[in-house]
Amino acid sequence: MCCRFAYYSRIIEDIEGVADWIEPGVKTFCAGDIHPSEPAVVIKADPGKTQIRAGVMPWGFLSYDKKLLINARAESVQEKKTFADSMAYRRCVIPAGHFYEWDRNKIRNTFFLPGYRTFYMAGLYNIFDQTDRFTVLTTGANESMSPVHDRMPLIIPEERIRDWILEYASAQEILKEIPPAFLREAEYEQLSLF
Repeated sequence: MCCRFAYYSRIIEDIEGVADWIEPGVKTFCAGDIHPSEPAVVIKADPGKTQIRAGVMPWGFLSYDKKLLINARAESVQEKKTFADSMAYRRCVIPAGHFYEWDRNKIRNTFFLPGYRTFYMAGLYNIFDQTDRFTVLTTGANESMSPVHDRMPLIIPEERIRDWILEYASAQEILKEIPPAFLREAEYEQLSLF
């Protein structure tokens, strides 16, 4: 699961190495924690589907009853009516510096990808009320995540971003990949004396 992540101002340098074109709002986007419904930087295909561009859009698909759908399960995204069309035609990635997850004891854990200041979460976008909105794809937790939660974001390696966004056959393969191991820092950890 992914319900909050962080965006750093230095991420723009990594985005410049990935995207063919950057919309003006990206360079002035404020760094900080991104919560559901808030805008975030997203990389998607340009209208011609030949290049990729970075822009800003709000987080969360709107359901028929106007609830936010912030995550979609990678295992079923192609079958779910809400997400299938976006999976086929509107894939994106969301750059982040780290993400958060709360464990069963309500302790916040922060997850970083070792060796990288930016990682890219798989996403989909769609148009709601004339506004593009995105959702984050999740997959089963790997060993680094499973002590905290049974779901985690699907991570797209930088070298596969174009495959994910522009090539449907490649994107179908990427859906099945296991994310890399993350480092975890807990906000508070109880130490045992026994």
